[in-house]
Amino acid sequence: MDRHPNHFLRRLLAETGWTGDRLARAVNQVGTECGLSLNYQRWSVSQWLAGTQPRPPAPALLVEALSRGLGRTVSLAEAGLDDRTVSPLLSPTDRQEGPEGRLVSLARYGGDPELALPCDLSVWTAVLGDRRRAPGAGSGTEPTPLRAGERLSPPRVEASGAMVQVFSAADHVHGGGQARTALAVYLAETTAPMLRAPGPPWLRRRVLLTAAQLTYLCGFMHFDDDLQGLAQRYYLTSLELAEAADDPVGQSLALRGLSVQAHALHRPGRARDLARAAVERSSGQAAPTLRASLLGQLAVAEAAGGNHSAAADALHRAEQALAAAPDECSAVGAYHLASLDHQRGVTAVHAEDWPTAVAALRGSLRRRPPTEPRSRALVQARLARLQYRLGHAEAAMATWEEFLDSSGRVLSRRVERETEELVRVVRRHRGRPLADRLLQRVDRRRTG
Repeated sequence: MDRHPNHFLRRLLAETGWTGDRLARAVNQVGTECGLSLNYQRWSVSQWLAGTQPRPPAPALLVEALSRGLGRTVSLAEAGLDDRTVSPLLSPTDRQEGPEGRLVSLARYGGDPELALPCDLSVWTAVLGDRRRAPGAGSGTEPTPLRAGERLSPPRVEASGAMVQVFSAADHVHGGGQARTALAVYLAETTAPMLRAPGPPWLRRRVLLTAAQLTYLCGFMHFDDDLQGLAQRYYLTSLELAEAADDPVGQSLALRGLSVQAHALHRPGRARDLARAAVERSSGQAAPTLRASLLGQLAVAEAAGGNHSAAADALHRAEQALAAAPDECSAVGAYHLASLDHQRGVTAVHAEDWPTAVAALRGSLRRRPPTEPRSRALVQARLARLQYRLGHAEAAMATWEEFLDSSGRVLSRRVERETEELVRVVRRHRGRPLADRLLQRVDRRRTG
């Protein structure tokens, strides 16, 4: 078959100012976020420019990379790509089906590399509109029985609510990679049928509230395991369920999760807008602890966008809210003084206030409960990178050793990435006893 040069793609590449090699690396990075190990290089881009249609999931990854580079949404058609090469879950249809159907779809296809899901910039934009539904509007589908003649019952709903604590504890101690698949299956096989089951309005609302919490938690587990497209869709589904339950607190939690994700993916503008929307959506109904977490994320997002006075104000308000909070920790969206110190440290990093950043991160580690080894490890890794950046190599390596102590039982792609960064940096110091010991520990972990 004759090929024709892809002038659409060439124009977009010129608009970004990237080389072919830079585009290939950007596509590989989006693939990494989806759990894929890709190795596209400059010659791959040359083939695409010459008219070769990339095989799935490359088309969706390619337009996402270009969208990020240009700061706007790039469609397949605009890039001169054939939309028939894209799997069904990469099309907008997954945003049109109800949350029950999406929970089933995400569990069914989530582990298939051919159906990898990159983040969708249009989703981040869409959730910032006025999406609130009327109270009791539900998901838009008529409830159908679990089995013929079966209805919702309080014991069944109560048992589902207990699973929030079970999966949350597994995530805190062992990381998102340990239980995300089990939770995705639970949502598809147990929660989704309950969402379709008939029952009195008060009981159906309890189902919606629990489903929203579990779906948010599933989104966070996928975020922790660097499966960003799936995480985004679970967060969006949690938002829809909270809307159906007329629960502004659940809506705020989902928006906060999307903001954290946008910040992690270096989209400061969207992270800020989502964090602001999370604070506004709570409408003053959030408990002090949750309000503090919303304001803390707002501080991080404002600082990432360069608005340091707004960040300082949000941090102050978060501190006030947390001071008024009871000494308790929620199973979903847990937040405490260690969390606030961590956000203070990240905010200071964005402001290049290095002494404050180091002190805040150390404070977070002192206050971090022993039941949160994953969070402890990630804060230690951030502190070590900062110490190394400031020229304190020995202190950084000592902190990385503590990181390895904390992360031994954790299954998390975020933690794995920090381990890779440790190796990349410490290899420069081979021959120093502490550096060699660190590299040996990593080798033993990988081979053991």
